[in-house]
Amino acid sequence: MVGDPLNVEMTRNAIALGWHPPSDVGHFDLLPLIVRDKHGRRIVYELPNSAMQEVEISHPRSTCLDLLGLRWYTVPCVSSMILTIGGLDYPCAPFNGYYMGTEIASRNLGDERRYDLLPAVAEVLGIDRDPIEEPLWKDRALTELNAAVLYSFRRDGVTIIDHHSASEQYMQFVQREEASGRSPSADWAWVVPPEAAASLRVFHLRMRDRRLVPNYYTSRATDGAGLGPAYDDELRSRFRSRWDRVRRRCYDWTRRIK
Repeated sequence: MVGDPLNVEMTRNAIALGWHPPSDVGHFDLLPLIVRDKHGRRIVYELPNSAMQEVEISHPRSTCLDLLGLRWYTVPCVSSMILTIGGLDYPCAPFNGYYMGTEIASRNLGDERRYDLLPAVAEVLGIDRDPIEEPLWKDRALTELNAAVLYSFRRDGVTIIDHHSASEQYMQFVQREEASGRSPSADWAWVVPPEAAASLRVFHLRMRDRRLVPNYYTSRATDGAGLGPAYDDELRSRFRSRWDRVRRRCYDWTRRIK
């Protein structure tokens, strides 16, 4: 396996559509964009070199991590989701933000189903992997990999945030929303970071995904099925509550027949 196991099928599709991988295939080659037009044809657009910015990942206190040749792109851009807003669905509405360190280190590079680099990181950093003598070796390797990602992005002047700061930002958002009489909508599995989760205030926060619109979704058959407006933050009369339910049914019906 070369590269990210998550993107094996997408790589095959890109090659079948005429994309030519680099002659010197590596673990971190960037795939092209694949756009489906109104006739259903899939068209490949290769990114120009001027649009590719990557960070070479090194450790702040050890040069041994350089042996792995790790790098990652700087801008997390999502282009495969559908935006629903104002009763309309926009199938081509890419958006981007900036990375939280755990997205790269804990998930993309550390997950066993992704790059699965924790054994390699532990080896080059000299962390004992004996399950009896050092049962927390994965925790140590994961912490060092997160430190390396944060250090490398900040060294190159690329915006990134650590999971402790991001969690505090979310708690401030919750406080502002509740002070305004609104109930925040969130998915616990997406908000709580995969690193040091129990040490963060968001870990103990009760959350409910209210499936509100505007929103992004992947498919109407799965995550887009229950999306719709909600008025449960407002004091409504019995008539208005019934009218809300009728409007919600009409909204769901119009989305299904499109």
